Amino acid sequence: MTFTIRPAQRSDSKALVGLYGQSGCGKTFSALMLARGLVGPTGKIILIDTEEKRGSLYADVIPGGYDTIDLGAPFSPVRYIEAIEAAEKDGAECIIIDSMSHEWEGLGGVCDMAGVIEQRTGKSGLHCWKDPKMAHQKMLLKLLQSKTHVICCLRGKRKSRQFKDDKGKTVIVKDDFYTPKQDGDFIYELTVHAEILADHKLRVTKVSHPQLASVFKDGVMISEATGRALAEWSKGKETPGAVEPNAVPGETKWPAHKTLGEWAEWSILWLDSLPNGSQARAKEWHTHYETWLRKLHTSGQNNAAAATAFTDLMATYGKATNPQHEEAAA
Repeated sequence: MTFTIRPAQRSDSKALVGLYGQSGCGKTFSALMLARGLVGPTGKIILIDTEEKRGSLYADVIPGGYDTIDLGAPFSPVRYIEAIEAAEKDGAECIIIDSMSHEWEGLGGVCDMAGVIEQRTGKSGLHCWKDPKMAHQKMLLKLLQSKTHVICCLRGKRKSRQFKDDKGKTVIVKDDFYTPKQDGDFIYELTVHAEILADHKLRVTKVSHPQLASVFKDGVMISEATGRALAEWSKGKETPGAVEPNAVPGETKWPAHKTLGEWAEWSILWLDSLPNGSQARAKEWHTHYETWLRKLHTSGQNNAAAATAFTDLMATYGKATNPQHEEAAA
């Protein structure tokens, strides 16, 4: 077999996006707005609907409209593959799958398939998962190799964890944020994934390229503009506030001036808005951004805008938390 070797270029790449959260947070609407921006005013969007036509709820408010494919039980991986292929064959420029969670935990989904094998064989264990997981991997490969943009909506759940308090008593608490209902490794394959919070704004949990951090932003709702920016990135173009492509090896150049200023302004306003007793949320914010803040601080030695933003952010953070947290942040 002869292989072709060519320089790597990011052009005409296809985005694979995951949006997850609790019921009613706006996953479907956000996905549709993102898709419309991605494909333009006349581009073809096909929504694979696993929720009894709930995906058609926004038919009269999404500019340009969209088509749907009804996908009912059984929610096996092979049926998802068939639905994706049908959408591709029909000329979809962006496919929305709502919901991808059914493929994992729905009737006839991966977990159900493993349960059927356990009942049939009378034995539990890894052997029950071999075929279902293989089918799941084939479905995932189909997503990765699709020649169209794909947006996956996933239901979310708050995981519980337990620990011993200072009196040795077992305490069970739920996570502050939601986790997608899917295989634990699923979201790692995505270009971008984010939680949609109850106020419909994003908590970004992964971007696979530095420039995408200027497309998907914490505390901002998805809009057509988000989709348009993602489309530009997919075509190989730079997005506003992106890391400079010709940075010296080993040296990170961070966005400055207008983009950095806007980010700093939003962060300061957000922290200032915290009511008394919200130290936990402020600490959570800091943990989420700690790496970025530290790199901003380092780059600030030769970047006045970055240094000023870092100083302002940390001063405001210090007001919202206690001195111990402020000291740890510095």
